[in-house]
Amino acid sequence: GATEGTAEGNYAVGSKATYKTAIDEAQAILDKTGATQKEIDDALSALNTATDTFKAGKVVLNKTALQDAVTAATSLHAGATEGTAEGNYAVGSKATYKTAIDEAQAILDKTGATQKEIDDALSALNTATDTFKAGKVVLNKTALQDAVTAATSLHAGATEGTAEGNYAVGSKATYKTAIDEAQAILDKADATQKEIDDAVTALNTATATFEAGKVPTTIALMLSRILGFMK
Repeated sequence: GATEGTAEGNYAVGSKATYKTAIDEAQAILDKTGATQKEIDDALSALNTATDTFKAGKVVLNKTALQDAVTAATSLHAGATEGTAEGNYAVGSKATYKTAIDEAQAILDKTGATQKEIDDALSALNTATDTFKAGKVVLNKTALQDAVTAATSLHAGATEGTAEGNYAVGSKATYKTAIDEAQAILDKADATQKEIDDAVTALNTATATFEAGKVPTTIALMLSRILGFMK
């Protein structure tokens, strides 16, 4: 009842012929009229060894790693949300990932699947999982945080007035509004990278405007006039 092949329950290709030879040799001793007890015992030992070898070649598939990978992937897919906010996954990536999961599941469910098919399915699903994870949105807020920190310090140390080094009257309130708006983006749980980048640009512009309203010192004013005269 043995079948050679690579599917579950099959026996190693070519092993039936080898086993048949061992069986025939044992049968020959049985049929031998003058066989000695030693020949009979040796034949029995040889046939038992051949039987063990034949059985050892029976294909037993290992689907554990693939099953674990499918289970983990299914859980990851179910809990993932597509979008552009922190922790989201690339738009359209869930459908692609689901296809990879379904293909792996099909191999798990395939009656005549070979170990190679199982191993290849595992490799393909692992690659799909890595690709899916790589598409997870990780926002970069460093530049905005640095800009807010610097702006907050500049604002805190600034004095409005008309004296040297003062800032234009009313400019601190305007600047504070820009800082608060940038901070709001930092604190926003579902902020997108575009919102963050736009906030950096807006705050940098507000900082430049605020600094442009600073009353120049006498030296700076004289230098500016000299340079203007030289032009």
